[in-house]
Amino acid sequence: MSLIIGTDKKGGLGVYDVDGRQLQYVGGGRFNNVDVRPDFPLAGGLVPLVASGEKKANQLVLFVIDPAERSLREIPDVRINTGVEPEGVALYRSATSGRCHVFVLGKDIATREGYWVEQWELLPEAGASGRFARRFLVGGQAEGLVADDRFGHLYVSEENQGIWRYNAEPDAGEERILVDRTGMDGQLRHDVEGLAIHDGPEGKRLLIASSQGSDDFVVYRLSGTEPPAYAGRFEIVADLGEDAVTHTDGIEVIAGSVGPRFPDGLFVCQDDKDDAGNQNFKLVSWGKIARKLGLE
Repeated sequence: MSLIIGTDKKGGLGVYDVDGRQLQYVGGGRFNNVDVRPDFPLAGGLVPLVASGEKKANQLVLFVIDPAERSLREIPDVRINTGVEPEGVALYRSATSGRCHVFVLGKDIATREGYWVEQWELLPEAGASGRFARRFLVGGQAEGLVADDRFGHLYVSEENQGIWRYNAEPDAGEERILVDRTGMDGQLRHDVEGLAIHDGPEGKRLLIASSQGSDDFVVYRLSGTEPPAYAGRFEIVADLGEDAVTHTDGIEVIAGSVGPRFPDGLFVCQDDKDDAGNQNFKLVSWGKIARKLGLE
């Protein structure tokens, strides 16, 4: 019954099952990135919340997942107008306050200069409308970002520079640390794109990054205070009639069982060019990757 939600950047949102069948397509916009969090308080209950950035109108759009219909339903009248052209989007639930936030990353609309992150607090008592919290400059072109709810960090991939870690709390400043850099001094080859967090137990919590220039994925171990530590890299090779994965943008990883086909977790990545056509998503057992890298 698990769902995969992916974006067609020039079209809309696609909802798929773990067999790759498309169950729903939400058109009418240029949805660039998407994220999800369970148990968001809304209308007296807890719902799975989905956020996506829509570039045509420069808005954040919020959906709930209908488990019975296995589909998305937009929350009416709560689109958030941003000051950036939305590219990256990440949801965050604060372990300190319990409040839910959404980060959006993109080029400044007014000046067309620089890539900025805006943080909005989502207000369940106001139907999930957003309250502006802060804004800070990343610098060069950037799209990928992911929030770590457990440790309170936000990771941003600046495509030609590397991965930065910020404090994710809304009252934090702009201080950041460089996790890893592109080029010969680091493990990444530009562009660095999608980011995902493997929500494993203590000692096995991981950050994964798409290293487009080397057509593979870099893995780091996460802790609460220390900078992420390099743990290895992997690639998705041609197998079982499927072509190798290249030039990946978006990625996601699920640590727990995703049904009988993926009992050891699931890694999903966009493949820029599929031998059989345009592009597609590849689904890979996370257990196979973890065993290959000695991360079990």
